[in-house]
Amino acid sequence: MLSFPPTVRVFVCRESVDMRKSYDGLCGCVEQLLNQDPLSGHLFVFFNRRGSMVKILVWDRSGFCIYAKRLEQGRFAFRRQDEHETGHIDYARLLLILEGIDLRHSHQRKRFSIDCCGKPLTVIDRKSHLVVERKPAQYTATRYVRPVYGCSCCKDTVHVAEPVALPIAKGLAGPGLLLFVLTGKYQYHLPLYRIQRQIYHESRIWFTRSTLVCWVRQVSTVLDRIHKGLLEAYRRSRIKHADESPFQVKVEGHYRECWMWTGLSGDGRTAVFLYNMRRTGAATKLLLAGGSPGDYLMVDDCPSYNCAVRELRLIVLHCMVHIRRKFVEALKAGKNAAFNSKVLIKIGQLYRIERFAKKHGLSDTQRGELRKKYSAPILEGIHKLLLDPGFTVLPQSLTGIAILHFRNNWKEATRFIESGDLPIDNSANERIIRPFAIGRNNWGQAGSENGANWMACLYSIITTCKLRVCAQIT
Repeated sequence: MLSFPPTVRVFVCRESVDMRKSYDGLCGCVEQLLNQDPLSGHLFVFFNRRGSMVKILVWDRSGFCIYAKRLEQGRFAFRRQDEHETGHIDYARLLLILEGIDLRHSHQRKRFSIDCCGKPLTVIDRKSHLVVERKPAQYTATRYVRPVYGCSCCKDTVHVAEPVALPIAKGLAGPGLLLFVLTGKYQYHLPLYRIQRQIYHESRIWFTRSTLVCWVRQVSTVLDRIHKGLLEAYRRSRIKHADESPFQVKVEGHYRECWMWTGLSGDGRTAVFLYNMRRTGAATKLLLAGGSPGDYLMVDDCPSYNCAVRELRLIVLHCMVHIRRKFVEALKAGKNAAFNSKVLIKIGQLYRIERFAKKHGLSDTQRGELRKKYSAPILEGIHKLLLDPGFTVLPQSLTGIAILHFRNNWKEATRFIESGDLPIDNSANERIIRPFAIGRNNWGQAGSENGANWMACLYSIITTCKLRVCAQIT
């Protein structure tokens, strides 16, 4: 006896089917004769020509199942009028048919009959309910056959048709499978071994991890030109954001702390990642090489940028978020709470002005006028608090460190009021680092320096695509 929920849909094939067909043959009958998806989870019923044998094909989320029954005497009998145009019958009627009950002379009454005032009610409205289901991923294998042409006379000339254009020439993986592997690792932060197992559980196809690594390497080699183009676009931008983040890389057989340098153009449309083994001035010069004198560079208070700033004659902007963070730490420590609260309130007023300009879509010129009119007086008030806190501040205390840090970087931190297109902080760059930091907690480390370079290339392209899609939506 079959045991399925009463709501399951049943499709009966109108044509007789050879009972020697198994899983693949019946799946083909479902697609060709019934125009249905074999993976839908519905019941598909097939009878032989004599009507003495039946097979039922169903997908149960992990594989196909076939239920078969043969009558020792008689044959399965039911009315073809029971079927709709799609060959659909009720599950209850299927159970009766499988018991050998003859339904050719049976009549089915309406299940519900609603009357009022002696007359049947009419339909005046319909209530709809939307249900979203997920189908397991489908993997298909396509064999491309290329004809080979030869001369029947000289037998020396041989021509082969052009191969199919694929991201990896003569490769096994198609574009969709490669996209699944790359986005799984570099957008959804999955290690390759999890992607490997997910593919196996969905398709029972086992790709070794070395195969997946080879795919990443070959795709990164193809996309390296795009990565270099993004670097050039970033370096040409008038306003640049820059930051860095550490991660573990296997160098000469040992894991050591290396750095992923990130950059964002001023318009927020181009993001770049660049791997370097060290956190030195040489790394920043490699990231910023090609910048024009007078360009603006938004960074935190990292001394590694000083060499590149001097050589390229860049104008430095310091992040207000990093400065604010030190006052937050001092406030949480419980010392000089009144003073730290005043500074934080005034910094919050600066951000309130920035949110107002963004909300109302002000132009750069209008934003610059707004900053000079309202932000400049707030900054003067902050400067007076820093010069005269009203109490003795120890230089080694958290409050003293915060005050000294703000005063040492005052010119760079307040330079944003000079123009409306200058950023107040480096938060935009921090946001593009966040996916890398999340992925670092999952995949742990890079197995080689080549792997770190591939990672920089793919993170740059994926992040840039996300930034430009978000810009189109907003």
